[in-house]
Amino acid sequence: MAFDMYADNLRLSINHSEEYILQSASQSPEKYPELTKVWDEFYDGSVIDHDRSNRIVHELIALLASSGDPDPSMSYSIQKFLPFFSKAYTRALTIECKSD
Repeated sequence: MAFDMYADNLRLSINHSEEYILQSASQSPEKYPELTKVWDEFYDGSVIDHDRSNRIVHELIALLASSGDPDPSMSYSIQKFLPFFSKAYTRALTIECKSD
């Protein structure tokens, strides 16, 4: 896995094949500042607090909506990411990130 995130008993991995989602968002940092920051910190072992998780949820939704007719793999990946960040927010959890 390229990027693993842990929050209490929650776990999410962003595979190498899913990195393009963050790369795509980082092309519009004014629209997706939090996703851009995740991409900028991808290999730095960042920490994401619960408030930031909430902002990431909204940016993922906006990214999906702005795609018009997104490719199925992008839709699948974003739908995989959303519950993780939403639960981290609603449970007030801090996410620890690790990359390979």
